[in-house]
Amino acid sequence: MQKLGRWQVFCLFVLFELGTALYPAGIAAKQDAWIVIIVSSAISILVLYLYLKLQELYPDKNLIEIIFACLGRKFGIPLGMLYSLFFFNATARSAFDFTSVIGETLINKTPHIVINFTFVAATVFIIWLGIETVGRMGQVMLVTEIFALFFIIAMVILGRNADFHELLPIMGEGVMPIIKIIPNTVIFPFSEVFVFLTFLHLANPDNKMKKVLYTAQLVVTVLLVLITVFIIATLSVEYAAISTYPLIEIVRIIDVEEVITNLDAVSIVIIFMGGIIKETVYFYATAVCICSSFSIKNKKLVYIVLGVVIAIYSSYFEKRDSEHILIGLKIIPQYISPLFFLSIPLLMFLILRLKKHNKWGKAEGI
Repeated sequence: MQKLGRWQVFCLFVLFELGTALYPAGIAAKQDAWIVIIVSSAISILVLYLYLKLQELYPDKNLIEIIFACLGRKFGIPLGMLYSLFFFNATARSAFDFTSVIGETLINKTPHIVINFTFVAATVFIIWLGIETVGRMGQVMLVTEIFALFFIIAMVILGRNADFHELLPIMGEGVMPIIKIIPNTVIFPFSEVFVFLTFLHLANPDNKMKKVLYTAQLVVTVLLVLITVFIIATLSVEYAAISTYPLIEIVRIIDVEEVITNLDAVSIVIIFMGGIIKETVYFYATAVCICSSFSIKNKKLVYIVLGVVIAIYSSYFEKRDSEHILIGLKIIPQYISPLFFLSIPLLMFLILRLKKHNKWGKAEGI
């Protein structure tokens, strides 16, 4: 069985969350988006604690195996299928998002379906090599991504493109607009790390691992706040809220003494790295759910079939960007994700705690 190191899990966690940089978190709160991110992250620590407690009860099992331990195979298989579909949809949406960015900015004369199949094929190849390969890739990518991010920030400052007055007034419309947006931001992006339960058992989820993940959460929060602050300060509140790809827009206006310009490729590096990791993690989770639910031993065959289906599905669904963004950033986080990321895990945790308590009680003659 392949294993993951703590540093590898840290890198994957941070990159996975940074995959949301394509659509800045909490931007609906306008200049207070950074406050939304901080508060949502603080709340999501409790959500992460719940996930880690679930894994702690069964440290050698993946998500589906934990579901079976909780509900048995009779009810566990249908729930496993639902999680398979949920993660499948997330994989397809990630593929659509990031291939659209690449297609519209770098290779706009290449058909979307060609880009999409190439992107998904790369994902299948990475997973084919094993989860350890994904972890090693994450180690290299995180260093590169953070360097690219701070390079962009430095260029924005040197080019005097940022106006931090755009962040004022703080809570100019009161606290209610912030409170209304926080629940969605807790779900997207922070609760998405629930997907890590499909492979966290491969990383020895002990107390040291908990510290690693809490530290990763802190790093993600700082980076997302930085990204959001510079997006607002550079583009203005109004334009940042309506821009399709605000991070790319920032890079396009960088001009340092008319020498350093046209840095689109740097923003693409940030978005691509977060995107490929996000899709890879969701893809792997989908495959794990399918294989564990139906006791399939030939995982590589599942990877191939799943890759073809995802490539076709993500190439032809939701052609209009406005519809895609509406479903992905509003409908799913509000009505579907809370069920899979919060309600079901919490119910499972309570059931498993009761089972453990009854087991201990019987063992002690209580």
